[in-house]
Amino acid sequence: MPGPRQTKVKVYLRSRPCDNFADDMIEFGSDGKAVNIYNRKKTNSQAYVNNQINDWSFKVDGILHNVSQDSVYDRVVKDIALSVLDGYNGTVMCYGQTGAGKTFSMTGATENYQQRGIIPRTIQHIFKEIHDNQDRSFTVRS
Repeated sequence: MPGPRQTKVKVYLRSRPCDNFADDMIEFGSDGKAVNIYNRKKTNSQAYVNNQINDWSFKVDGILHNVSQDSVYDRVVKDIALSVLDGYNGTVMCYGQTGAGKTFSMTGATENYQQRGIIPRTIQHIFKEIHDNQDRSFTVRS
């Protein structure tokens, strides 16, 4: 039975697919939960300019690299949508720089049904669950 399986905020990293991905600067951990960012260093004398850190390491709940919209929904949103039907609040938020693909993740593309984003998939999923559970009473408001 769906419900609040975990109460913590989860963080997923979705990388924007591109032809020239920065493999020399971004490394994903084999566990699918770590990302390392390396600033390009030209020489050892430039390794620590102004005592600034040039390399970063982050832990996340999951990495979505070159995955479909369907995979994003299944891994990140599906349980939240099912919990909403049980009366729990759920939030999905995209954060990132301009042009990173936040709008594509949330709304998707209209040219192709497979490229629907989180919002249209969630609406479809919720109404399908309501239709499949006619023994329960639901109220949907905008």
